[in-house]
Amino acid sequence: MADLFSTIDQGFQCFITLKPNTKKPVSKDWINNAKTFEEACVSGSNVGILLGKHSGLLDIGLDCKEAVALADIILPEPFAVFDRGTDDSTHYLYRSTTFGNRKTFNGDGPKTTLVELRGDGSQTMIPPSIHPEGHELRYSLINENAATVEYDELLKAVAFLAAASEVMQNWKVGQRHDLALAFSGLCAKEGVNPNLTMHLVQRICQFTNDSEYDERAKAVRTSFHKVDSCLSGFIKLQNLLGYNTAKRIADRVRHYCGTSLNLEYLSTSKTNPTFTKTVNLVETVVVKG
Repeated sequence: MADLFSTIDQGFQCFITLKPNTKKPVSKDWINNAKTFEEACVSGSNVGILLGKHSGLLDIGLDCKEAVALADIILPEPFAVFDRGTDDSTHYLYRSTTFGNRKTFNGDGPKTTLVELRGDGSQTMIPPSIHPEGHELRYSLINENAATVEYDELLKAVAFLAAASEVMQNWKVGQRHDLALAFSGLCAKEGVNPNLTMHLVQRICQFTNDSEYDERAKAVRTSFHKVDSCLSGFIKLQNLLGYNTAKRIADRVRHYCGTSLNLEYLSTSKTNPTFTKTVNLVETVVVKG
C-alpha cells in the first residue's frame, strides 16, 4: 500500500517533495510547484500531497487518542487511512466534490488540537514518508469504493468528533455519571441520533475502563425519554467543566446538528420523538475493537 498514489493518476500533478524526516516542503512556493508522485518521491526525502482542488482530496487529521478512538463511529467511511503506528495520530483521506479551507478544532489552549479538516491551501505528508519522530507512515486501509463527500457535511462531522473527543478527555472518576447525563441531555436537546449517542458513550466507557457502562447507558436512555425542559445539558456541562469548555462542546454539537439557538433557552413541552422509534435498538450497537 505504500505506493498507493503511484498507481492513481500517475500524471496528475498534486504532490510535493518534503525535506527528509520533516513535514516541511523543499520549495518555498510549494503550492504552485506540484509534481507527479514519481517526480516528488526523491530518494531520502518525504512526500506530501496538495489537498482540496489540486487533488480532489480532503484530509482529517486525528490528533489525539480520543479522536482516533471515536472517529469510525462519527465520520463517514474514508477512501484511505494511514498512521505512524501510534494510538494518538491517524489520517482519514476523502475524495470530495466540494472544498474549503483548513479548520482546526482545539481543546483548552492553542496546542491542544483534537482534530482538524485540511482542504484548500494545505498539504499532508503521506506514506512512505518518515515522521519527524522516526516512524514510517503506512496505509492501514484503502477503500476504492468509498463514496465521495461534501466539504460542509464532513466539517459538521469533524465538529461533532471534536466535541465527543473533549467529553472523553474529561470522562474522569467522580463525574462520569453526571457527564453522561449532561452530554446525552445536550445531544437529545439538539437532535443527535440516540443510537449514535449511546454508541459514543459505550465506546468512551470501553476506552476509559469505565466498568459502570450499564449506569451510563441508563443515563442516555433517561435523557432521551425526558421532555426538553427537564433535560440536563449545557448548564450541567458548565457546572462540571466550566463555561469555556462547555460552550466549546455545545457549539460543536450545534454545528453538527445545524442548530443555532442558545442552549440555555431551548425547551419544549414535547418528549423527544426519535427515541421511541429507536429505544429497542440502542442496546444492540456493536463495540468495535
